[in-house]
Amino acid sequence: MVEPFPTLWLRLWIPNRNGTLVQRGCTFAGIDRSDATLTLDFVLHDVSGPAGVYAWAAGEKNLVKALRPVFVERLGLDRRQRFTRFYWIRGRAAG
Repeated sequence: MVEPFPTLWLRLWIPNRNGTLVQRGCTFAGIDRSDATLTLDFVLHDVSGPAGVYAWAAGEKNLVKALRPVFVERLGLDRRQRFTRFYWIRGRAAG
């Protein structure tokens, strides 16, 4: 595991109940270069707010696949409360 720089973070856009998007930032807690994985600090600030009812993840295929059961089984989010999409596969050239 590589210790990330303290200001390394990921910006997420989360749909609000009225249809607008709000931004939330998640800090990188760790990076494992050997497995090409990362760990994010994701905090639900207000269960009634937009970040408390929706999760969004996009990235490398295996990372996104690993997040889906967390969203469903651990956080109890249904399909309306989550979005996952992979857009690249480790070891496969894009083009």
